[in-house]
Formats: sequence, structure tokens, C-alpha cells
Amino acid sequence: MTPAPTSRWLRPGRLIVLAAAVVIVLAAVATLARVSRPSAVPLASNGVGLGAVVTSFEKPGDELCVRTVAPKGAGAVQIWLGWAGDSGAVSLSGTVALPGGPTLTIASTPIRQAVGGGFVDLPLSGVVQREAHATVCFTRAGVGDGRPLDVAGASVFRRAGEIPAAMDGRSLAGQEPSIRFAAPGDPSISGLRRIGVVLDRLSAQSPSGFSPVLIGVVVFGVVPAALALLLWNLATAPRRSARRVAALCTLGSLALAFTWATVTPIFQGPDEPEHFAYAQRLAFTGHRADPSRASTRPPYSTQETAVLSLLHTNAVSFDKGARQPWTATTRRDVNATATLPRTDGGGYTESATGHSALYYAVISPAMHLGGRSLTGELYAARLETAILGCFIAGLAVWAAAIVVPGRRRVGALAGLAAATIPMAGATAGVLNNDTLVNLAAAGAFIAVLTVLRRPGGPLWPFAALGALILVLPIVKVAGIGLAVTFGGALVVAAVLRRRPLAILQGLAAGAGGFVGAAAVLAILSGLLVDGQTLTLFNNHPAVAAAAGGAPGLPIPFVNRIDYAIQLFLPFIHVNYDLYPPAVPIYRIYVMGTWGGYGWNRFYLPTSVNLVLGGLTVLGILAGWWAVFRERAGLLRDRKLLALAVALTPLFAMLFVAEAFVGPTPRPTPPEQGRYLLIALVPVALWFTAVPGIVGPGRLRSLLTGAIAGGLCAMSVVGLLAATVGWAA
Repeated sequence: MTPAPTSRWLRPGRLIVLAAAVVIVLAAVATLARVSRPSAVPLASNGVGLGAVVTSFEKPGDELCVRTVAPKGAGAVQIWLGWAGDSGAVSLSGTVALPGGPTLTIASTPIRQAVGGGFVDLPLSGVVQREAHATVCFTRAGVGDGRPLDVAGASVFRRAGEIPAAMDGRSLAGQEPSIRFAAPGDPSISGLRRIGVVLDRLSAQSPSGFSPVLIGVVVFGVVPAALALLLWNLATAPRRSARRVAALCTLGSLALAFTWATVTPIFQGPDEPEHFAYAQRLAFTGHRADPSRASTRPPYSTQETAVLSLLHTNAVSFDKGARQPWTATTRRDVNATATLPRTDGGGYTESATGHSALYYAVISPAMHLGGRSLTGELYAARLETAILGCFIAGLAVWAAAIVVPGRRRVGALAGLAAATIPMAGATAGVLNNDTLVNLAAAGAFIAVLTVLRRPGGPLWPFAALGALILVLPIVKVAGIGLAVTFGGALVVAAVLRRRPLAILQGLAAGAGGFVGAAAVLAILSGLLVDGQTLTLFNNHPAVAAAAGGAPGLPIPFVNRIDYAIQLFLPFIHVNYDLYPPAVPIYRIYVMGTWGGYGWNRFYLPTSVNLVLGGLTVLGILAGWWAVFRERAGLLRDRKLLALAVALTPLFAMLFVAEAFVGPTPRPTPPEQGRYLLIALVPVALWFTAVPGIVGPGRLRSLLTGAIAGGLCAMSVVGLLAATVGWAA
């Protein structure tokens, strides 16, 4: 009998799109229900985070004065206060002095702050009529219980001639209190109105110079188009070659990375100010930044120091309590720094100058194309970094074609996963050498799969792998762990060639690639980087400090064992309990991959993270079951490929644990989710294994679509969490 024709609505491609659409719609409804709730949104912030107590009102009459930008419409000023006792008899009053306008008074307001702290709302006698630089002064009245009234803030940069905050005329020097402005009565606004506010503020903070309308086009036009392209590519993958599938995944990834590069505020990438200082020094002088702690050069150019002082930040916005200034006045002041010197920086910084110059040399052409302004240089460098990062999605398709040849949808799903994981786009969209080491690791992983798949094949993959093994740690120290891992894979592949001469040829090809890459980099460093060789290791003192120790302090070997075990199973230890009670792998690699964004503490709701954590565990188990189901084919002749996919991310995590282990326990793990992106390609392949738990048919198509839809939804939710954190 001739089988009945399948309805066109039940064909695999349509089922995939249908399942993805259902998941995306459900996620959209849940997200809109959350963001549409009315909430109070400050009109402006002086951009100072809440790092520590920077000063205190010790006695009645103490006066704190701060220079900042007062926005139009402000009817109240907010300051972060902390009080260690009953504060019922203490109040604050003050003034807001506007140039060429009236001086508004801060009404005497009782401070009833319990133990702890928070922003206190202080009403003004009127409303600010036009945005302007202003001097805000706060005066304490009342004795209370005699304890000081603490003011929180953070360290900031000061440009030449800047008037610092002062307590009773005593300069706070490099410290600044955290203050905000609000509308009268601090009214709540709806979710729809918040969208307009967020777009305005992203426009003011973005290095692109785009108007709010163009920012809206990027967020509401480019992102949906990119996700639609990736889903269409997945649904129709069997119709095209693996190369075209990879090209479309690369294009979708580029669109998402471009979005992150555009909406991420100036210097809000991890360690971005320090990476920018290195890149600016190299691009415009031909000299690398000074890696010596004894450097007498300033770390930042006059231009960058001025911008950092205007933004009142020395790294990134640490929390949602106080964000970068988003006023038009601040933006004009930043643009005015274009005439300031940009070649007088390049001194030692903790997070950048210990790295090699390779990444910074790669982005130097973009820095020159960015024009004279700092924002133009930064945006151009971000866009080139985004171009580098987008190729990882294409390499994920290539990897899938090696592991499971002929299955185009597996490759398309791998490319979609590599493109949509939020941290991948966020990292590729900022100036940071993470992206280049991640790209090098993806290329090296392809080489590993190639030599393991056909160890008796041509020798060029061995040479390519040897070259990339050298490049990995030279780009960034994070590459050492995978360089060692891939070196072991090269030896295994060479041994699989069986005949002694063939084994030697494989090893010689790998060694030749390693030596050849070393020679090329040495020549390029002589031509491009002032004759200095590229640095292999980054000795970052903050790593040991964050790990609960100090540079040079010995770490017992048993601590290293405990730390590695407790990364996955915190309740098991040989000697010491070095991690907090929470499961570290969940906090670091679930919360930190779907939120966080480097040092920005913009995480998804706990309930969402718990669901993601549960799905991650189920997904890993399902993937292993899928491999077991495919054992007749996959494990017969591709056992080593399956092991490489399964173990590479684990080796990456173990190396990070080794880098951060300390001699004593600490309250929270300092590792960040972005460190796993060095294994982004095998992680993307993990997602592709999950549909294999069911046999070919409609159910597998629905499961594939649900996974793809979930990835696309989480890409949008991650972007939303970051943009709201930065701008609302």
C-alpha cells in the first residue's frame, strides 16, 4: 500500500517553527507580565555605584556637597544612607544650586533608617526647569543616638580641574557618594512608558551615537530579524549545504553581537576601560602598554580619564542602585573630550597590560577608523570584535558536521545555540580579548575533531592544531587549560596513526605548526609592537585576592582537589569546605551565563534561574542518553569525538577552578559565567544532543523546535535584563 501523504502542517520544518513559536509566545507573555508592572524610575543618577561607605555625617551641622547634573523635571534628590541604630531624631536638609537659576531647597526630612541602608528620598522646594550642572549640598540636623549617618558610594576618577565632593570643606578626593534625582513624589510609570525611557537612556549611554529611534530599530527590528533568520535556517536546513547553514548562523550571530555592541553603555563591558587603554596606546603610538607594576605612565590617556570622570565610574555599574549618567548634558561633555590627548596613557593596569598585544593589534585598524572621539574608537573596536565573535556560531555548525555528518538540522541548532546564549553576544559586543581567545578555542576544537576523526588523514590539521595550541594562551591566559587539553588530543590522534613513522609525522606536523606560529608572532611583534615579544602569562593580583589569599601565598594541594570537587558537589570535601553552601556550578555557569554580564550584577529572577538550572541538568542527562541511543553508529567509530564534546567544557571549568582556588574559604565564588565561553562550540553541541532522546519523527521535531525557541527567548530575556539594569 502507498502510505498516506503527510499533511504539510505536520512536516518537520513546520513543526519546528510551531514549537519554537509556542515557546517564544509563552516567554513573551511571562516577560511582559513582569515588565509591565508600574515602578518608580529615577530621572538621573550620578553614576556612582555602592562599593563602600565613602563619608559620614558625624554631628549636627555637617555638610556634604556634590557636583552633578540635575535633570529637567527633578522634584526630589535621593542619597544612599546607612544607619546602625534608631535614627528617629536625625534629619537632612540642603540646597540644589543651579547656574543662572534659582536655588532650590531640600526640605528638612526625618531619616528613619533601620539597620542597613538604602536610598532616602528628599523632596525639593520646586522642580528643576532645565537640565544643568548643579551643586547639591546636604546638611545634617539632630543628634539621634550619637552614631554617624553613613553615606555609600565608590571610588571614581577625577579629571584635571574637577571639583570633588567634600564633607565640611574636606575633599573626598577619589571618593564620590551615590545620589539620584526623581520626579516629584517619585511616581511609578507603566511598562510601555518605560520602553521609551530605556531607549532614550540607551541612546545617551551608547558609544554608537544612535538616536533613540535608531536604538529602537536595533532592539525591535534587528533582534527579531536575527532570531527569525536562525529559526528559518533551522527549519529549512536540509535544503542547503552545511556551508550555507554555517553562513546563515554566522550572519544571525553577527546581528545579535551588533545589537549588544550598540546598546551596551560606554565602558560597561568586563574590564573594558583597561582593555580600551591598552588598545588606544597600541593603535596610536605603536607601543604596547607597560606591563610593569612600577610603570610611571598613567594607566589611561587624558581623554579616557576625562570620560571616566564624567561617567563617575572606574569599571562597570555594579548594581541596579546607581547607574551611569544618562543625561544629554553628560553625553555632550563626553563628546567634547575628542580634542584631548589620547596617546599619553598606557601605564600598568591589573586586568589588561599583563596580556599579550595580539588582540589589541588585531583591533587597531578599527580604532583608527573610529575617528577622533573616544566613543567612535570604542564603537569601531566593538564592531570588529563582534565580527570576530560571530564566526564561532559558524564553527559550531562545522563541528556538528564532523561529529554527525549529513544532519543539517543538528548543525543549524548548534549554530543557533552558539549565537543566542546571551553571554556570548554580550562578550562579543564589547572590547575585551575574551572574544579572540574564544574564537581561537573554537578553531582549535574543530582541529581536534578533525584529527580524531581521521588520524590517518592529511597532516595539515595537525599543523593547524599545533599553531592554535600556541595561540590560545598567547591571546589570553584563560587559553592555557584548553591548550593543554588539546595538546593531549593531538598526541592521542598521532598515536592512532599506529605506524611509528606515521606517529612521528603527526607529532612533527603539530610541532611544526607550533614553531611556525611562534616565528610568525615573533616577527609580527617585532614589526608591530615596538620590538617587544608577546607576553604569555597574565599575572593578575586580583585573582588571588578574590580567591581568599594573596599573591605568592602557597595553596595546599588538598585545597585544589577540594575546590575542583566542590565546584560540582559542594557537600563533599577531602579537607576543607572552600565554597559557600550554594551549588557553585549553578551560581557561576547557570546564573552567570544567562545573566550577570561580567561584573554587572543584572541577573534573571531566582525562579527563572532555578528552572534553567533544572533544565541544564535534565539536558545533560538527556544528551548522554541520546549518545547511548546512537551507540551503534556514533560510538562505534566516533567515541573520541563524543568524549571531546562531552569533556572539553568540563576541562575548561576545572582550569578556571584551578586559577581561582585559594588557601581559605570565601563567601562567594569570584568566577564568571563568561569564562565558559572558551568552550562555546562543545557547549552548543550539548544542546543538539537533547532531541536524540526520542526517535526520528514528529516528537523529535517538536523537541528541536522547543529547544530552539527557548534559546531564542532566553536571548531576548537576557538582553532585556541587561538593558533594564543599565537604563531603568
